[in-house]
Amino acid sequence: MKKLIGILCGVFLVFVVAGSAMATVFQFDPGSYEMPDENVQLASLSYSAGLDHSRYYYMQIPDVVSIPDGNLNIVFHNLYDNSNEINDRLALYIANYPFDIGTPSITAIGTDSSSITSPPWPTTTWTSLGSYTYPNNPLPYDRYDVQFSILVDDALRGMMTGSDGFVIGIDPDCHYYMDKITVDAPGAPVPEPATMLLLGAGLVGMGVFGRKRSVKNA
Repeated sequence: MKKLIGILCGVFLVFVVAGSAMATVFQFDPGSYEMPDENVQLASLSYSAGLDHSRYYYMQIPDVVSIPDGNLNIVFHNLYDNSNEINDRLALYIANYPFDIGTPSITAIGTDSSSITSPPWPTTTWTSLGSYTYPNNPLPYDRYDVQFSILVDDALRGMMTGSDGFVIGIDPDCHYYMDKITVDAPGAPVPEPATMLLLGAGLVGMGVFGRKRSVKNA
């Protein structure tokens, strides 16, 4: 199944990304990241297996209806480097996604090596968001909240709105563990179908109730 997903992604992720998005990376003490008041959470995913340096990953996220100016934040909560080696890297990429995505998900796609050029992320499809370098600390397994913050521009807005989804490529050059990965951005996410159904049923119910009251009072 994973191989099939990888093949599909490789075949269909052919949208050209205009412009260049580069994240500012912030490192906080564990548990100290606070989502901005103007943002909403688009995804929150746990990945107990961690991010293996010999794999790369796709994090698929549904599109939003609209997104105002502000920052898209991708946050690794309580991240730590399993080997505690010097200058271990965690690189992120972003691309459009031509499939309808029901719920956020993260998938290990293929194998790679601890190299910036492996796998070769194609620039016609993926936009690099930059990378985080784990600090060399005397204490092993130090944990951090690591935030990739990207200013929403027209290119990023185009990827995040519409009817399909967008995907974040994660390329770890070490085995990283974390409690969860969250994504938040300005604006409101697309309501899930079940939510829309409940909302519609509620509106219909209110209409029927109001009509009955009108007839009774006539």
